[in-house]
Amino acid sequence: VEETARNNRLLTMEIEFSLRCNFSCPYCYVPSEEQLRGEMTVEEHKRVLLEARDLGAGRIIILGGEPSIYPQLKEMITFIREAGMGVEMFTNGSGVTAELARFLYDYGVRVVLKMNSFDVELQDTLSGRQGASELIRRALDNLKAARYPLEGRFLAVSTVICRQNIEELPRMWSWLKDQGIVPYFETITPQANANENPWLEVSPKEVQA
Repeated sequence: VEETARNNRLLTMEIEFSLRCNFSCPYCYVPSEEQLRGEMTVEEHKRVLLEARDLGAGRIIILGGEPSIYPQLKEMITFIREAGMGVEMFTNGSGVTAELARFLYDYGVRVVLKMNSFDVELQDTLSGRQGASELIRRALDNLKAARYPLEGRFLAVSTVICRQNIEELPRMWSWLKDQGIVPYFETITPQANANENPWLEVSPKEVQA
């Protein structure tokens, strides 16, 4: 890492193909329609990806917005893999159909699914969308049917730590580990919507406990 930094090169790169999202999480941000205008084209993204590769990036991390609803997602993943780089994708699961799950498996994509609670009502609240819990459950089922996390296919679950879910997190951690799924638990970043929703806050002492 130190050598890469000294030489102004890359190990990985995060990219957002679009900021468009179909969830409205109270700890995240929902761009206005104005902010979504003038987003980069597919060809512009491809040029940036090749530049990242030439600077040494071995893996591209796809964020969003929500990648699974991006129309050119499969084209971009194919391009990245053919350019010799690995792919990791963070997703809320809403667009992870059985067909997309098989595609992700076939292309060796590391998948990080967002899930914050076992409780249906709480999960929907933390997603800002009614029915989100069912979409996430279905995505997880589709990924498992595609053989994640078996045969070297990395699968993780990203969970934000908030006041409403903190009591169930030890159980969720154990449940994920028992299935070979990696828990990505993180505190909420004080940004955008999170600054307007103090009811989510958990003190550092509570997190440490």
